[in-house]
Parts: sequence; structure tokens; C-alpha cells
Amino acid sequence: MRRLFNEIKRLAGDDAFLAFQNDLAVKMYRALNQGYSNGDDEIKLVQRLVSAVDGVRRGSVSLAANMLHGKESMVEFKHGAKKTRRELGDMAVISLISAGGKRLLEKIVIIQNKKSNGKSWSIDLGQLFLLKNFPTFSGTSGLLGGYKNVAFRNASGCLGAFGLLSPPGDSGPLPRPPGDMLFAAAHLVSEFLRGKKSVHSKDIMFHSCQNTWQSSPAASAWYDVPSWEWYMCSADGMGDNAFLGNVWFCRDLYDFTRAWTRLSLGEMTCIGNRIVNKRADAFANHLLSASGLNNNLPIPTQNDFSNEEAELNMGVFLMHMDLDKKKKEKQVSAS
Repeated sequence: MRRLFNEIKRLAGDDAFLAFQNDLAVKMYRALNQGYSNGDDEIKLVQRLVSAVDGVRRGSVSLAANMLHGKESMVEFKHGAKKTRRELGDMAVISLISAGGKRLLEKIVIIQNKKSNGKSWSIDLGQLFLLKNFPTFSGTSGLLGGYKNVAFRNASGCLGAFGLLSPPGDSGPLPRPPGDMLFAAAHLVSEFLRGKKSVHSKDIMFHSCQNTWQSSPAASAWYDVPSWEWYMCSADGMGDNAFLGNVWFCRDLYDFTRAWTRLSLGEMTCIGNRIVNKRADAFANHLLSASGLNNNLPIPTQNDFSNEEAELNMGVFLMHMDLDKKKKEKQVSAS
């Protein structure tokens, strides 16, 4: 585990890694702008992001992405007392750290993207309820068809989120001439709505969008490091500079790409090679396998969903930090 903390500390001050993050944001901006110019819907915009991200790498960090195509993966759950059916989302963003043939960390966030109509984003309240609360659900079609009483733990509050897409020229909480994407955890979107069915740009209050850091004694125990060192590493610099955090809100694609590559997006499913969120972990790993992004990853080959085909329209995005690769590079340079 010491190697992980050493690598994170190195990346925190690495100008080349910062340039890598900035270049990644530019690639994503370019992809979205091409889609906006073409009048693409949300799924086609996700496909463009897949193409922009796939194959990007820097040192120990590599990015991969693929688009799954198939039936809508519908789930049924109780929204209050009423049975409701909704699709999970159109993006899954996964972060994974590995070393010595083991997973040191894995996180996932499921995102539903929404294009604005100029000044606001229409939000389906059933979808919001699902991504905010992850109530016990049953699959009715697609990937989760036939599964009963499935529950994803959402301890971080960031397993479900929305990507609020702003085409060029839209009025938003910040000037966005190139077009942009604002990321917000589902519980924040619920606060933005304030009883309405759409989020207006003026409803987004930055001061209410505080991020948190997973610097708990339990986390440090899993990593077998002193709690003070875990805190200093995960919370160092705070805000956009934090590694291993739990980011609920990103104002733009620069915030988003930095949070993702600093391992600060999504619900933790595995830490120190211990699964801490069984169903969410199984779902994340099945998405990686179904999308062909599981090559050379130390993830379980069998899980709750491994016998099913991944029939859903979803872009799967993976950031993999391979500490063994860094070690091998040092060995080659020394020889």
C-alpha cells in the first residue's frame, strides 16, 4: 500500500500529469462540441466521449472506454407506494487501482445525462429517485432482467449522478462559450429542483456543493496505514487537488476530468482487495467484462451478473492506475 501513497504524492506535484488532465478535458470538449454542432442526443454524445477518451494514457494511468448497445435495461422499484420503471443511466465511470495482481481500490458512478433547453434541464423524478436512493429493485428487461430484490449500497452519496450538458451559447451558472458538462450527484440535483421538475441555471448554488473526503479511520485500517497519513494524502490541497476523495459536484469538464483521474468520483466497491459493496462491485466488473475493458485487470470473473449479457445502451469509462507498470518502468530504466 505504501507504493500507492507514494505514487499519489508524486502525481499531486507532477506537472506532466496536470498537462495530461488538461489535455483530456480538451479532448472531451472537442467531442461534445462536434456532437452539439451535429444536433446529437445524449446517447450519441456519450458515444463521442467514448471515442475521445479511449486509449489515452500517461505513465501509470491509462483510460479506456467502450459503448454497449442493446435493449434498455429497465428496473422496477417502489417510488413511494407506487411501482415505477426506469433505466439505470447512460454512462458508468469506473476507477481502479491495481498492484501485485490485486485490486487496491475500485469505484463506480452511474450517470444520466441531460441536455439543456437553453437555460434549464428537465429531470425525470422517477430517475432522480432511483439514482439518489437506489431502492431495492427488480430487473424487468436487459442486463438486469429476471433479477429480484437487488440493492446497491450508496454510502458515499455518489453512486448515482447527472451530467447536465450545456450546448454552446447556453446560459448557465458560468459562461460556457465552448459547450460544457456539469456533474452533480443525484442528491444535489434533488436540492437544486426544490420541488420543481427542471433545474434552472440560477438554482445551482456553488456554496451548497461541498465535496467530502473519505479519510475515515476504517478506510485507513483497510489500507494498513496510519489514519493521519490517509487524511493528509486524501485531503491534501482540498477541493480540486484531492486524491481518493468523494466529489459530488463538478462545475465543468476540467473539474470532472481532474476528479476522475484523482480517483475522487463514485462509490467505493473494493478497497485493499476487500469487497465492501458486493452488488455494486459485481455490476461494475460485469460492465468492464461485457465492454471488453477487463484485459489484464485483477477483477473477479464470476459475480452476481456474470451469466447475463450486457443488454443496455451505456458508455463504460475506465481509469486504471497500474502500480506494477510504474515498477516495471523503473526496473527497465535501471537495467
